[in-house]
Amino acid sequence: MPHDGSSPAEKSGPKRLTPETAAHSSHFCILPWIHLQIHQDATVFPCCRMDETFAYGRLDEKSLTEIFNDAPAKQIRATLLQDRPFDACRNCYYLEKIGKRSLRQDGLADYSDSLKLLAETEQDGSLESSALLYLNLRFSNVCNFKCRSCGPDSSTSWQAELKSHGFPLQAKSVRVAADVPNFWGSFDPHWKSLKHVYFAGGEPLLHDDHYSFLERLLENGRPDVSLSYNTNFSNLSFKGRSALAYWNRFKNVKISASFDGVGAHGELLRKGMDWQQTLHHFRLLRVMAPHVEFEVFPTVSVMNVFHITAALDEWIRVGMIRDKKHIQFNILNLPRHLNLNILNSEERDDLARHYREYLIRLKSSVGGELYGVIERELESVLRYFSPEIWHDERRRFRGMTDFLDHARGEKFLRLFPEHLGLFCGD
Repeated sequence: MPHDGSSPAEKSGPKRLTPETAAHSSHFCILPWIHLQIHQDATVFPCCRMDETFAYGRLDEKSLTEIFNDAPAKQIRATLLQDRPFDACRNCYYLEKIGKRSLRQDGLADYSDSLKLLAETEQDGSLESSALLYLNLRFSNVCNFKCRSCGPDSSTSWQAELKSHGFPLQAKSVRVAADVPNFWGSFDPHWKSLKHVYFAGGEPLLHDDHYSFLERLLENGRPDVSLSYNTNFSNLSFKGRSALAYWNRFKNVKISASFDGVGAHGELLRKGMDWQQTLHHFRLLRVMAPHVEFEVFPTVSVMNVFHITAALDEWIRVGMIRDKKHIQFNILNLPRHLNLNILNSEERDDLARHYREYLIRLKSSVGGELYGVIERELESVLRYFSPEIWHDERRRFRGMTDFLDHARGEKFLRLFPEHLGLFCGD
């Protein structure tokens, strides 16, 4: 804080946002004031949507508290404080442009009371308070799935498959808690301030450290911390520890289930999924932990962009999607060969027609609010397209799909014949 008796907002310098103006800014994000993401390899980022070329530092080199006021963290806060866009935040800005709700917007809605921290922030982005409210934790890249939209950095199953085919890999199994000295001690200043923890992976429910973290929350008297997960939902227990039993000790738990399709389609896209087992787990959750909120969170890529409508019908039929809170699309950005922009003009027109016809049928069968959400999600897919068609990536899509079909004994086109054109020239 300044030593001359004035507040940072009163200091001379570039025009800066106030809590009131920040709430309505199209650039400002509150997360750099309250949030950190810890990646599997101990790299710390401002959030999970941040361009990975911009990182705060590494947890095996500095503590969370030190990282929170190091130069990169101050840089992003200083930029946003002046209502200027931060280049590495482009993913959120683009989502908003195509009509999807962004993490930036969610943060402002959920943590509006933290806007008062702007008055405590120096012009250079320094912030005396470093009490974290929101953590994104990725303890390990251990995963039992090898999803076609993923890769070896985030899945040990992918690594094993590629190694079996002779690919030299730099990726390896990583476990941030095991590799960082005093990992658990780094959270000691923050147990009392935390409000929300988000777990991802790998597969978070297959990590010892996930359960250890929940135990430490409970030991510190924090069953009020809200928990949310991005999970493939294939396992509800690990080494004798039941996720359901833990979730019943917390007041607020949300599951964002990574399903990209249903039945054989979903099982091909997310190799390792057993759709019938998934349905069993969903029914078990509803009986054993009915307070847990469940959301279907499909990654929409070129592979399932047509199939997603059939999947929506099934998710609605089995009760996974009952109202507007239960579905949200994650539009794939990387890898580029699975990006929607590899579709040509004719394919994009076919998709738009397919969605229009689907929405006409859907409107007669679901409530207005749920219909509105699904309509908005499908329209955001259509708005995602850039004018350019990525012809080089179309060729790469063919090559990677052929490799995986051969390696796994699968036939992509047998289940997704709508993509025949992707295999016939450019």
